[in-house]
Amino acid sequence: MVQKKSKQGIETPKQEMSLIRERLKAAQAHTKELEMIEIEKGSANVYEDLGLPDAAEMQVKASLAAKIGEIIKHRHLTQVQASEVFGMPQPKLSGMLRGQFRGISEAKMLECLNRLGRDVEIVVRKPSRSRTAGRTSVVFAR
Repeated sequence: MVQKKSKQGIETPKQEMSLIRERLKAAQAHTKELEMIEIEKGSANVYEDLGLPDAAEMQVKASLAAKIGEIIKHRHLTQVQASEVFGMPQPKLSGMLRGQFRGISEAKMLECLNRLGRDVEIVVRKPSRSRTAGRTSVVFAR
């Protein structure tokens, strides 16, 4: 059964209309504030953007931790199962996967990848001509 709507409609109470107008004004003011916020484009390394002294190392560890987490998820492993494979306590693995990898060496993270059945290859080459100092990056093969 379908009900017909009244042609006159139901009038919204004045108190509710006032509240709606107030909220609309607040939303419009907030929109203007957001338009005035200056957005600065960052580099490829958020740790560098934050001014951390060990930014390059943190970026490498973040990439390794993300890949380890991706493989764990792909294999449908629990953190407990993965921590047993890695030989590390589950809370330490949990922290690493959440970006708390201070105290976990890059070597340990590479070992975790090996224990997950991944080959790890370290390549050393001359820097490009535009740079005098070398850099460290992580590249994952498909």
